[in-house]
Amino acid sequence: MPLVSVIIPTYNRKDIILKSINSVLNQTFTDYELIIVDDGSTDNTLELINNIDPRIKIITQKNSGVSAARNSGVRASQCKYIAFLDSDDEWVPLYLESCISFLENHPDDSVVHTEFIWKLKKDYFEIHPYIDIPRIYIPLARKVGSNLLDLQHGETDHYLRIYKEKIPVGKWAESFLNKINNPFTHYYRGYVFDQWRWGYLMPVWSTVITKNAFYRTGGFNNEYRRAGDYDFLTRLCKKYRVNFLPFPGAIKNEYHESGINLNEEHLASGKNVLNFAIDYLERFETAFLKENPNDKELLSIKAQNQTYISEIALKNGQKEIARNYSQSALKIDPNIIRARVIIILLKLIPQVKFANWIYNLFENSKRFINKFKYKILILIFKNVKFSYIFLESDYIYIYVLMIMFITTKG
Repeated sequence: MPLVSVIIPTYNRKDIILKSINSVLNQTFTDYELIIVDDGSTDNTLELINNIDPRIKIITQKNSGVSAARNSGVRASQCKYIAFLDSDDEWVPLYLESCISFLENHPDDSVVHTEFIWKLKKDYFEIHPYIDIPRIYIPLARKVGSNLLDLQHGETDHYLRIYKEKIPVGKWAESFLNKINNPFTHYYRGYVFDQWRWGYLMPVWSTVITKNAFYRTGGFNNEYRRAGDYDFLTRLCKKYRVNFLPFPGAIKNEYHESGINLNEEHLASGKNVLNFAIDYLERFETAFLKENPNDKELLSIKAQNQTYISEIALKNGQKEIARNYSQSALKIDPNIIRARVIIILLKLIPQVKFANWIYNLFENSKRFINKFKYKILILIFKNVKFSYIFLESDYIYIYVLMIMFITTKG
């Protein structure tokens, strides 16, 4: 019996699934079974993957969503470990070897994951979750007044904002470390459930777990077609300690390697981004606010997510959704400037596309201002004999002045 069940759910991925499958077949670790669950594809995905390799087992089902497809794959698995991979993503050759070597040599642990590369354009990629910490998590923590991500004095390692321990690698890594371009010397571990409030800490397709941990966690919720992985992973991290190997073991493909869009868009981007953001917020509330409905920090994070949804809706021309989510955010935190600006714009400018254009102008001006090295910008007004200290909290007044100017001129 193999040691690992690799499970690939798929739906209409004829343009890229072979890349995912080949990344599994090219693993240096070979003691696995590969289960592909076709979730009612309407293209020729199923015909394409038939008879590729004897290790591949194909399951077909009516279209029920990715959560149901993953659960179907686990039910058919026969192995000790479970490794999920999405059919538009891929693994580097050493991914399974590194993760299984760790778990086999740490029998008290049940969860291990790696960094991943996100290919956003043909010649542009990012390393996650490293880039998320300074770009998303820390700014959000500052907005809500949290010190949960603070480092100890003198420490500079961003990963220690998430994980409490940094541990030297042992003999378990000798078989593969010398094959990695930038071999890591330490790995990280900790109970990280609380840190999931900032966003996705890891995707399921760069994570290997024991089958026992999967069932003890309860599997995926079949009702969740979007952000079901957030729901599963937060429940998993609530029960189990997480181990993190800091090297890119997986690759997320936003586009086809030619640079064109995939035939079936990602569940979290493109035309699906608004619905995903709404569903993500619901999963966040279930994970955190259900048990702590009056927690001020969690409520503030909810308000920030509501504002983000409002921004997407404004961009998509969905006026009522934009207004409703901004109003809800302001009920929690009246000081969220972005939400207040959206409310003002939608009140003064009936044309939602024009309102969105002005909002983007304001946001771009804010980003330009924040590029200055110093937090304080001294504006000397012509013919006025005083200086004005421009702080982030003053954006609202500048926005109002600009709106008043535009509307009066119009």
